[in-house]
Amino acid sequence: MQRIKYYDFLKFLAILSIIVLHSCWGAKPLFFGHKLSFYTNMIHFGVPLFLMISGALLLNRDIEIISFLKKKTVRLIYPLALYVILSTFVFSLYPNVITGYWYAFMMVGIYLAIPIVNIFIKNAEMKEIEYFLILFIAVSVFYQIIFTFKIETNLDLNFFIGPFSYLILGYYLSRKDLTNALNISPNKIVLLSILIFVFSSVVKMYMGSCEDIYPKLELMNQKLDLSIIQVVQAASIFIICKYIYGDVTGILGKCRSLLEGDRVNHFIMSISRASYGMYLFHWFIIKLTRSYGLLPFKILTKKILIADLGLAIVLFFASWLVVLIINRIPVLKYLSGYA
Repeated sequence: MQRIKYYDFLKFLAILSIIVLHSCWGAKPLFFGHKLSFYTNMIHFGVPLFLMISGALLLNRDIEIISFLKKKTVRLIYPLALYVILSTFVFSLYPNVITGYWYAFMMVGIYLAIPIVNIFIKNAEMKEIEYFLILFIAVSVFYQIIFTFKIETNLDLNFFIGPFSYLILGYYLSRKDLTNALNISPNKIVLLSILIFVFSSVVKMYMGSCEDIYPKLELMNQKLDLSIIQVVQAASIFIICKYIYGDVTGILGKCRSLLEGDRVNHFIMSISRASYGMYLFHWFIIKLTRSYGLLPFKILTKKILIADLGLAIVLFFASWLVVLIINRIPVLKYLSGYA
């Protein structure tokens, strides 16, 4: 099966955003009048992107349930089990460390349910998928309004808003030809999506985290940001990456040529394949440095941003190399998280 380049690029951006986000995680000194979390909200799209890619890759396929679950869940569970056991041993005084792997646990549940959701996608027309996505967006806006204005309601619309909503959105955007639907060029789609991403990111920075947007929301998983702002931000990134690999011209064409260069393309693909293992490993290291004070520096000035970005870059490459090394050891390759 031929690899789709923009899927790899999306995974590259997703794992990069997660590692940067976690490197800047926790209580921080003020940076130009704001906590560092104020700025990192613009890169909070990692998990939604991973879910959208999973939808694009796994939905509308011929799935034999037993073989699908064996292949997919084993690839998830073996590496996850390794890091859970390792984390439990190392962080015996920190039992909440396992919650950092919430995305992996969530994906196990999603893979168990994908054969069921796949039946809907295989038998649905695009207008029926659009109907679901319209409800997803409407419900996200609805919850945004009722919690912003503290409106009491017993209306439960939780069915339309959750991890599977991102999967279906990713599938839809991967199949929908926006150039024909909107009758505009790929260049204009990319530029418009960049503007939407910047606007949604600025709004998100000022609104705060998903816990601030949806405080005490019992119907939703607060670890996954399902606010309309996050949906728009993640969708715009997905569209940018899809069409930057398309028939773009000018400076966007040069960007495409750079991304499709042999070395850059190989590097992006390698990061994409290692992304799950990188997610597991980097969180273990983050918790290790934060819990036991192992960071080689403590900067309490405005240089904290530079320090954290430096840590993120080091951790990004270190995680990648560790996953590659583990994958090359025959006995351990199934624990590496390398796909």
